[in-house]
Amino acid sequence: MAVPADLLAAVVRRDGAAPLITHYDDATGERVELSGATTANWVAKTANLLQDEFDVGPGSRVAPALPVHWQTAAVLLAVWSCGAAVVDTAAEDDGHLAEVDLVLAEQGRLAAIEEQGVAELIGLSLHPLGLGMTGYAGEARDFALEVRAHGDHFAPYVQPDAAAPGLVVAGLELTLGGLVDAAVALADRLGMVPGDRVLVDERTATEAGPVAWLLARSPRAPRSCSAATRFPPSCSTGRRPRGSPLPSASGSTGSASWAAPPRAEPPSHSMDGGRCMDKVVASAAEAVADIGSGSSLAVGGFGLCGVPIKLIDALLEQGADQLTTISNNCGVDDAALGVLLYAGRITRTISSFVGGNKELARLYLSGQLDVELTPQGTLAERLRAGGCGIPAFYTPTGVGTMVADGGIPVRYDADGNVVETSRPKEIREFDGVQYVLETALTADFGLVRAAVGDRHGNLVFHSSAQNFNPLAGMAGR
Repeated sequence: MAVPADLLAAVVRRDGAAPLITHYDDATGERVELSGATTANWVAKTANLLQDEFDVGPGSRVAPALPVHWQTAAVLLAVWSCGAAVVDTAAEDDGHLAEVDLVLAEQGRLAAIEEQGVAELIGLSLHPLGLGMTGYAGEARDFALEVRAHGDHFAPYVQPDAAAPGLVVAGLELTLGGLVDAAVALADRLGMVPGDRVLVDERTATEAGPVAWLLARSPRAPRSCSAATRFPPSCSTGRRPRGSPLPSASGSTGSASWAAPPRAEPPSHSMDGGRCMDKVVASAAEAVADIGSGSSLAVGGFGLCGVPIKLIDALLEQGADQLTTISNNCGVDDAALGVLLYAGRITRTISSFVGGNKELARLYLSGQLDVELTPQGTLAERLRAGGCGIPAFYTPTGVGTMVADGGIPVRYDADGNVVETSRPKEIREFDGVQYVLETALTADFGLVRAAVGDRHGNLVFHSSAQNFNPLAGMAGR
């Protein structure tokens, strides 16, 4: 049975780039338009904030003291994505806020809500660009500042249960699945068809609740409309005649919302006639299956932090050899890239730090391994430049040393004699400062470790495990 998060997911799969919500405010001149993908991004960030910072999940009750607004849409969908219930009790003096686990409120209502002693409180400025609150000195957390630090992909710790509470209002309760059913029924009653635009008057929406103003537009049409606020109060929820223009907002004092109506249907892995990007594979072995002997690899990690060990171990089993690796370091004696070194699979490495690996030193000094040393920051920028299509760049790092002048041993022979050294690099002066020219690095493949990934290849990293991983991913062809 579908839950509200499935409605948004279906929109993004179908056409994530199409506009989903366009928010107008006649009083301020504000206009904000969000595509399906951008809406999903806000929902994911908000859901991660709620789940990770406030333990919102199944059984939680969250009250939004917010107007009809595009950020309110993100909040509601995020709460439901966590499997929690929305308590529609936005009035500061109704005596029910103490019964909820978290309140999200617009800045102007924070002072009154704080007097009720709610457990947790988040404030929203509702700024058109998503900026933080100004002129506020209370204890509420600032939504705009907090949400930025959270990932663009959301994975609930516990999958939402369609039978769990989704909306509590005026003593009535709808399950998460019931919200979708109610939205489908309302969309059918309004006669929505694909391509329709749905006008939702803010006054009506406030009275009817989130099923009317948010979810009703989700089950029926794959093409988006807009969401607008501060249109004349005479506007009402209903089907707009085909071809009719958006109403003029000049001189109006009321408010309304244009809604984007995606269609609810079972999850699908096809769009645009069956052509769909899906980078997910079943195993690490399948992920490295295309890496052949002689390949170059950009490998993430710093020391043993954020190293794609499962991919490296799978590559060891796969058998490719004569490999060139680009990494901050080349593992340790018995872990990470070190296992490939011990197996004799790596013949060249481009690294910043190679200490602490006795096998690397033995292979290097006996002529079995070529080593190109590069300063750590320069290595990072060479990978980034390669990923961006920049062929070379100037840096002051290394000027006046063997990094710029050349002569660093790259290869020894079996008797320990140097047979190849690094070459001198171009030096140029800019504004009286000397810079050395460094060339970009690209690789046949990038091996990356991330905490979460989606089928499009978007990744979320855990803290310092990010390190060189994004750069390794960028540099891989």
